[in-house]
Amino acid sequence: MNPDSLTPLKEIIINVSSAALVSLLAIPATGFRETVVTQLQADTRIKGQLAYRYRGTIDCIKRLYRGGGIRSFYQGCLLGTATIFVYRLTYYGSFSFIVAKMPERYVEVMQLPIAFGLTLTCGLFTQPLEVIRRRMMLAAKSAGSASNEEDAVLDKKYNGVVDCARSIVREGGYPALWEGLGARMGFSLALLGVRAAAMVF
Repeated sequence: MNPDSLTPLKEIIINVSSAALVSLLAIPATGFRETVVTQLQADTRIKGQLAYRYRGTIDCIKRLYRGGGIRSFYQGCLLGTATIFVYRLTYYGSFSFIVAKMPERYVEVMQLPIAFGLTLTCGLFTQPLEVIRRRMMLAAKSAGSASNEEDAVLDKKYNGVVDCARSIVREGGYPALWEGLGARMGFSLALLGVRAAAMVF
């Protein structure tokens, strides 16, 4: 297939579908890694205790497996694919539409500002999915009963994505679904700035 013969709509469909497919195929590796990393990042020393919850990566993996089997490593992983799908569909779909409606003489000048604006907008749309995904990863149950309040929070179980979202809203209100948005946007904009600088220089 000649890339030059593709319509903008076909390009968007191929881009979004290929990214979602790659994300799905990578879940066996990325889901396992991200769950373990998320659990270890959230493992802080409890006040009045000398030890962390896990003694290391291997201990974390063993306890997660004993607590819930292989499923413990893949809670919320499909939300990662959904996030990529929504983000790319919104980004590339909006970008193509805006550029198509813009006078040709402004396209080259306005590409970067449009990209920055769409990065912020798409991040705003997809942040709730990211928050729910991370919360479900944190809820992966490890072996051993909850010995303190923080362990009880980390060992909380959700009956699916909807139950997790409702729990987040119930505990912290709707703004809780956008926690961490500033950090994520800062990283995305910094990455976009580096790419823009690379194209210029």
